[in-house]
Amino acid sequence: MAQSISRAGGGAVTGRSSKGLTQAAVLLTCLMAATTWLPSTPAESVATSVSLPPPREFCTQGFEISITRISPPDIDFGIDYEFDQINYRAEWRKGSTLRVADLYPDTGLPVGTVVVVDTGIVTEWPAIGTFPFGGNGAEWAYSARGSELFYMKPSGFRGRERQLVKAYETSPGQWATEALPGGALRGFPIGSKDESDSVPRILFTKHAFLKHATVLAIREVPEDPDTEWTIRAPVTVGEGGPRWVPGRRQIVLSLLDESGVEQVAIYDLDTRDFDMVTHYTAEDDIDVDEPWVSELPSLGPDEITVWFVVNNSELRFYRKDETGSWVMVNAVNPSEAIGNPAMPYILSPEPCTFQGESYIVFQSSVTKSREMQPGDIYLMMPGSSTSCQFRLLTPADGKVRKAPECLELTSTLAVYFVEWDASGRSGLYKAETGLP
Repeated sequence: MAQSISRAGGGAVTGRSSKGLTQAAVLLTCLMAATTWLPSTPAESVATSVSLPPPREFCTQGFEISITRISPPDIDFGIDYEFDQINYRAEWRKGSTLRVADLYPDTGLPVGTVVVVDTGIVTEWPAIGTFPFGGNGAEWAYSARGSELFYMKPSGFRGRERQLVKAYETSPGQWATEALPGGALRGFPIGSKDESDSVPRILFTKHAFLKHATVLAIREVPEDPDTEWTIRAPVTVGEGGPRWVPGRRQIVLSLLDESGVEQVAIYDLDTRDFDMVTHYTAEDDIDVDEPWVSELPSLGPDEITVWFVVNNSELRFYRKDETGSWVMVNAVNPSEAIGNPAMPYILSPEPCTFQGESYIVFQSSVTKSREMQPGDIYLMMPGSSTSCQFRLLTPADGKVRKAPECLELTSTLAVYFVEWDASGRSGLYKAETGLP
């Protein structure tokens, strides 16, 4: 759905007023933890010399929308699913059952039988309410140990508390599960995805015993509680974040500064300090959500852009200039660029890489809520700004579509999504992207 730190103290993880609290209450909760941990920052700036890779002009290429149903018609598919990019697998939860299915690497279609990994898993934490996290299921983590799944199961009085659990494959099609030592009163784990790591790192929340508040924590070794520490910062959580920075021991997140203004920052595990990406003021009056980092392979092995959603309708991209300062390099409102005012909101953006290029998939939506509503799925690149630099991947037929996810196959980039039919049943679909 992440933030110098104290090993002993923890900061509140907060949501937003649209999630059920007034902004004043949010600030009161999280500013209890904020003192002088943020560095002084310059005013916001816009780059003139730092660029993004030129985006594709999709209009110049022949493309026909093509979608294929992946899940059987008799299965009501849930939207809580994730892909294992290393082993071409999909995991998903329906009810309290966690399942995994293998996919053909060249087509992305399912192969073999579906494996039940675990039962009785949960995606919400009643003891802290649905605020700030509405729910999150199992997440993949990569390391030298292979691909593993981390998630929550019930614990404590009447199962209202949470326990961290991991699942791993012991032989083809055979899975083992185990509760993490010292994993009680912890939930919503997100694993790192660096194959070069000896073990994955996990990011998760801890029960703070404060109404509408948790603390954010990290473990260097999931099975070792002695490698755990909490992050001292008032982290904000909307529809998404915090998240691991690809290939780095860092997290990208949104948080509140000393003035209670929402900012985007990168937190470093080794220095335990923040690199502030944005420096907004109260006068800017913006809401920040869905912070991500995209790699820019075409510009170099260590080149990245930090991006996020502003006011539910605009994407902003930042890069470091020659002085090491973060500057905004692109700001685009997809609805305006595409010319589709009926769907002004951005939901579920995800970064992808394919053949040395960085892409983003997202859902355009009628409203900013995640209720059942028509949705279109688009593909773009970080530098996109015109209608020709966005590609519609789904028919513009008013159907309800959600939760786009991308998977790099052996010869193309596939985008998946969940679609509902007229009877209210959902299915998993794959959309072609037209990328060779």
